[in-house]
Amino acid sequence: PVSDEVFRAYQSMYAYDPAPLEATIESTDATRDWTRERISFEAAGGGQRMVLYLYLPRTGSPPFQTVLYWPGSAALLFTSIDQYPVHLDFILKSGRAVALPVLAGSFERGGGKGVPALDSSAATRDVVIEWVNDLRRSIDYLETRADLDARAFSLYGHSWGGGVAPTALAVEPRIRAAVLYVAGLFFFRFLPEADPLTFLPRVHMPVLMLNGELDNFAPPALATPFFKLLGTPNADKKNVVAPGGHFVPRPILIRETLDWLDKYLGPVRR
Repeated sequence: PVSDEVFRAYQSMYAYDPAPLEATIESTDATRDWTRERISFEAAGGGQRMVLYLYLPRTGSPPFQTVLYWPGSAALLFTSIDQYPVHLDFILKSGRAVALPVLAGSFERGGGKGVPALDSSAATRDVVIEWVNDLRRSIDYLETRADLDARAFSLYGHSWGGGVAPTALAVEPRIRAAVLYVAGLFFFRFLPEADPLTFLPRVHMPVLMLNGELDNFAPPALATPFFKLLGTPNADKKNVVAPGGHFVPRPILIRETLDWLDKYLGPVRR
């Protein structure tokens, strides 16, 4: 842990100047259960176009609660979102929207090159800051939508997304609750201004963690201290360890996730 003064200095590295979004809905695809919009807008810092996929449910009533999805590291291996299995259909069927920001280096924003060498380098620090601000800039856009509830944003971090998530959760107050799926500490250290270890004690919103008891990527030796370091009050954090490897059985995933969102964001509008 670092002092409040040092943390404020680290936090300031994630600041960006407000700027017009210049948002465009580029395409819309429809299925029986949801509609998917591909949206682009100006990224934080300018000079790039950010891409966001917004899934809107066909059940429930607007304004919808929105779950921001930070995917696993396979997102860095693919050049298209259509190559990646977005497994959150149960959230859409519950009447909530799902927003998937295309973070720098993933999918059509540079994906296909493999997972970058994450370490204690300045380059890693800079890309972590870019990822966090891609997520925050996506919230800037989502707040402009009349069909979404700006008071009901949550984050679902899967594997890589869950492990890095504390950096976003500690600096972004608009996220009201989080579900971290098969997340844990990393095997390496970042520079402190981008290291989830620095940010974990600064996370205070409700957090649900779901872990597999035989996970070789996020084993108990890495998942348990991650959970204990969260600054969230004990009454508002929960770690479910279930049979499985780098997954938990789907019935447990669905039940625990939806119950958590109902508890802290309220039931969906019908």
